Amino acid sequence: MAFTINLKTELISESSVLKLKFTDITGTSATTGWNAALNTAASDISTLTISVVKPDGTTTGTYNLGTDLLSKITSLSDFVTGVESFTMTHDEMFGVSGTLIDGNYDVTYSVTFSSAAADASETETNLFYKTVHDCISSSIANLTIPKCECKWDTLEIWMMAAFYMDTLKAQACLGEESKFLNTLSTLENICTLGASNCQPCNC
Repeated sequence: MAFTINLKTELISESSVLKLKFTDITGTSATTGWNAALNTAASDISTLTISVVKPDGTTTGTYNLGTDLLSKITSLSDFVTGVESFTMTHDEMFGVSGTLIDGNYDVTYSVTFSSAAADASETETNLFYKTVHDCISSSIANLTIPKCECKWDTLEIWMMAAFYMDTLKAQACLGEESKFLNTLSTLENICTLGASNCQPCNC
């Protein structure tokens, strides 16, 4: 089997700042991963890059790990055991001021070798929903359960939002991008408008 590069991408919050977290999960398989049979030192790698396309589909950021990560290690075993995870803010990744938003991020992870090892690249679509998840969770956690039936409309809205949130998670897990984006839009509308201005049909 050929060398297969593999990257895990997450949207996380550190000190209230949203960041992209990248983790190399290629592993050290003797046939498909980082290993001495393919290459023994960081110097065997010509380029190692991550490119990210934002949900707007027009903004791309490319980060050359050779400038930072590879300069810190001497053996590829170090890469897999110690420095394979790192985080970047929106500004660091894309070179312009901005905020990481929920939605679909296309991430390409590529490596080229100076040795005879075969180059490798993978592109994955990541579906993130951290901001809307935090909004819905916080709103539900702070609900006051009404005693009067005439005031149940707000409660019903957030019950619906909780159901939509579970649906969104399932769609992200299954990679249902189109359905995910539709559900995400509905939840963002609920968060933006608030339950008092939002009807169950989200019209």
